[in-house]
Amino acid sequence: MTTSASLFVSLVWPGPDRNLLRDVAIEIEAGRIASIELNSQPGKGTQRGIALIPPLVNAHCHLEFSHLPEPLEPAHPFQSWIGRTVQTRRENSEPARSLQMGLDEAARHGVHAVAEIMTQAVDCYPTKGSTAVEGCLFRELIGIQPETMAAQQQLLDEILAAETAWPKGISPHAPYSVHPELLQHAIGKAVDHQLPMTMHLAETRSELEFLQQGTGDFVDMLTRFGIWSGPFYPPGTRPLDLMKRLASAPRVLLAHCNYLDEEEINFLATHPNLHAIYCPRTHAFFEHDPHPWRKLLERGANVALGTDGRGSTPDLSIWNEILFLAERFPDVDPALLLSLGTTRGAAAMGWDWTFEVGQPARFTLLEGDANTPPESLHQLLSDKVRPIALR
Repeated sequence: MTTSASLFVSLVWPGPDRNLLRDVAIEIEAGRIASIELNSQPGKGTQRGIALIPPLVNAHCHLEFSHLPEPLEPAHPFQSWIGRTVQTRRENSEPARSLQMGLDEAARHGVHAVAEIMTQAVDCYPTKGSTAVEGCLFRELIGIQPETMAAQQQLLDEILAAETAWPKGISPHAPYSVHPELLQHAIGKAVDHQLPMTMHLAETRSELEFLQQGTGDFVDMLTRFGIWSGPFYPPGTRPLDLMKRLASAPRVLLAHCNYLDEEEINFLATHPNLHAIYCPRTHAFFEHDPHPWRKLLERGANVALGTDGRGSTPDLSIWNEILFLAERFPDVDPALLLSLGTTRGAAAMGWDWTFEVGQPARFTLLEGDANTPPESLHQLLSDKVRPIALR
């Protein structure tokens, strides 16, 4: 919401530890909240919504697959699925179109910001002012051989030097595709330039075997790709060892975190610059073991939601991720579920949101089919409610 407008919403959830507000009239001027009036009536020419929540944030996505009509099947084995994503990327002759489709879809679902894993040239992305969605472009790095690592380091230098209106970040892809030397180089650049990082970590049991023993399905995959020349992590390496390295970066979004042990959960919880990004429907698509998101939250870690890409999920709607969790975990406080896709995602992105006069008018409006507005957040997550598209 960036222009002048008059809004009336029946229910406002300002965020965690804030009381619900009812019948709220909001005036927007020059993209900022000019006034908030409670217990009001809608005026003429006022845009109406059934509810207002903090901005929806997609803290992990791959927009380049947004042209896919449905997830890539089959989901197993995971390494074969990765091969299909690589093939899909190579066969896509119009990556800029896919990226625009993804940003347009995110806007339709009321998503304000995305943490995008960037594999395409920056000029494939639309100019920042031409889309309603904000975001950070995390340049993906992949390399386990000396010549590839050198090329990736040069690419990263070029990206960091390039002029772009989009905020930048760095994304060493995953433990099985990034040599420790390349990872350390990326961390150093993040520290030098004070940039956020993101990395796929503890995504599969095969990854754990690869780190600990240098064996398993990922070795077979890298052998097929013709790039395997032996283990590049010491025996017994765990996700915890990579987390300890990454913890020196200013801010890190750890994507998936499906298989963390107790020590790793505690480490993440005691390092507030580390954020766990949970992709619920992608997690279900791959039929992983139960995710430790509730345990992470209980220990004090920040957990936010992502969609991953359309290669593993049916759409790019964070609202649908929240509803997915609400259906499967009816005992969880709906305010907590909402925070996963809003304020906690904003925190992972380094973005503070407050619903107050004078603050930027960043929020997601919801509309519904019900004749009567929801009386509680439980009803909000159970009624036929959907985000209003960003303009």
